[in-house]
Formats: sequence, structure tokens, C-alpha cells
Amino acid sequence: MLSLKFYIQPNINEIYCRLISDAAASATAYSCGVKTKNRRVAIDVDGNPCGTLLEAAKMKGMRTAIVSSDVTFASSAAFVSHVGDRGDVANIGTNHQLFDEFKNEHNDQKNYV
Repeated sequence: MLSLKFYIQPNINEIYCRLISDAAASATAYSCGVKTKNRRVAIDVDGNPCGTLLEAAKMKGMRTAIVSSDVTFASSAAFVSHVGDRGDVANIGTNHQLFDEFKNEHNDQKNYV
């Protein structure tokens, strides 16, 4: 007779989290073309920043932009920032240069977003 008293059922959420990419990892794959661990924003599996599509376009002299309701969300942050944890919202918000560049290019305009 099989005793179920000692049967340990794995937590389905733990298995799901290990097998499925989160928004930060999948956005990093889109923006950098590399796989990474969950919660990382434009950081590779070794913990190094990876070059994004926007950075590559900028190096070729192209003008770049990102349109998002909140650039600190992992999906948009992976294109403009490099942080080890998607929860580090303060660092995501200050880690990219797009806002500073926009302000410098439009410093004569008072109303910009």
C-alpha cells in the first residue's frame, strides 16, 4: 500500500518560474539577442551588460526612441537600461541616457515629456 503521507508535491509556481522566462528575460532576448536569467534587464547570464538594438542603432548614427507608458517596466527597460534586477526601479530610471539626450536636444522647449 502506498502511503501518501510522505509524498511531497512540488509547488507548481516554483516549477513554472524556473521553466518560463519572465518579462525582463524575454525583453532582454529581444533587445540584445541573448538568453539570460529571469529578473535581469539587458544583462547576460554572466552578469555583464549586453548591447541593445537601440545602442547599436545609435552607434550607426541613427536617432532612437522608445515609446512606453513607463520606461521602468521590464519590457521597455531592456532596450534602454542595464540592471541586474527588474525590481531596481530607481536604477532603471537613472541608468539610461535617452532622457538626458532628449532634454539636451530640446533644451529650448519648455514642454516636453
